[in-house]
Amino acid sequence: MEVDDYIRDEDNHFISNGPKVVDKTKTVAGNRNIYLTPKAREIVQTIYNFNKEHNLPTDGYVFVNKKGNAHRYNLDYRLRKCCRAIDILPRSNHKIRKSFVSSLIDSGEVNIKTIMQMAGHASAKTTYENYCFNRKGKAETQTAIEKALAIKKCNQV
Repeated sequence: MEVDDYIRDEDNHFISNGPKVVDKTKTVAGNRNIYLTPKAREIVQTIYNFNKEHNLPTDGYVFVNKKGNAHRYNLDYRLRKCCRAIDILPRSNHKIRKSFVSSLIDSGEVNIKTIMQMAGHASAKTTYENYCFNRKGKAETQTAIEKALAIKKCNQV
């Protein structure tokens, strides 16, 4: 996991020393397995092949530069730049993470324990309170509510 590293100066102030990679995750939930769609696996493979062809590191990180892993700030910058290039609202890595979790919850197909494990959450409360968002527009929300509240007619015998 990448974290911000700080050093303490002689006046006991903390000064940023830049990002560093640590061998542990932020929570006790530990390491995570993230399932990828076939298209996502194809994209990761394309990036890996590109890295290999250009003599970039291929030993554990997907997004790399000549020095090794690309730090999250660089990734965030590039992601926002790509969003602007295709004329959509800029998104951060964390917003994509939140959309990923919300999509899984919305699907109704994935067990909450599996979602929690992938997100690294020890509590469903964290998952629901911080990662569960309505991703639909007003019209879609209205239709979904009407569908959910529709009275189903029972077959008369």
